[in-house]
Amino acid sequence: MDNRLLMTIGYQGLKPEDFLGKLKENNVSLLVDVRQNPISRKPGFSKTRLETLLQENDIDYVHLQRLGTPRELRQDLKDNQDFEAFLEKYQAYLGTQEESLQRLKNLVEELNCCLMCFEKDYQECHRQAISSTIEEMFNDNIEVRHII
Repeated sequence: MDNRLLMTIGYQGLKPEDFLGKLKENNVSLLVDVRQNPISRKPGFSKTRLETLLQENDIDYVHLQRLGTPRELRQDLKDNQDFEAFLEKYQAYLGTQEESLQRLKNLVEELNCCLMCFEKDYQECHRQAISSTIEEMFNDNIEVRHII
């Protein structure tokens, strides 16, 4: 089997045109939104506007809501500022999301996918847990590239 590639990106600090440029530089064909709520205070990053921008640039969009962080986990992280505890709880939650993870794996097998969330640093974002889980599903026969 060929080595697959899964990319991740956070839009924190980016303008929509710079974000789009990063996707194009990396030949992303499908942006996978892993925010539970695909809305943003940052202009251009809410679902409808983002999807339109991507479509205008021949990049597909899918929102996998169930891979987003449940509200109670986000609140707990905000209250306690304990990312390790958050990650442990999110990983347990992710273990209950087999259908969404399988869908993501299938997409990665077919397309140049990029997971998207807000956090700039993937090490402070739930997308690191998602990408690690996908690595396990591919028996590490996949490259994960964190664009930002």
